[in-house]
Amino acid sequence: MGLLIVVILAAVFIGSRMWHSFGPQNDYAGDGKQDLVIQVHAGDSTTAIGETLHNHDVVRTVKAFVEAAEGQ
Repeated sequence: MGLLIVVILAAVFIGSRMWHSFGPQNDYAGDGKQDLVIQVHAGDSTTAIGETLHNHDVVRTVKAFVEAAEGQ
């Protein structure tokens, strides 16, 4: 019974990783190509910061930035 549970958990984990790897990519991969200075103003929301980063082509989508910033 224990082995069956381990196999099911492994299948779910591997299946989840594969599912997310085939879906649309929400952000760029890698370390970037150049340095860029972005000024964040007092009172800027996470979405506003994400929009600034998106406008400068730092992140692919505002949503990707906001999701990465959650809980930080």
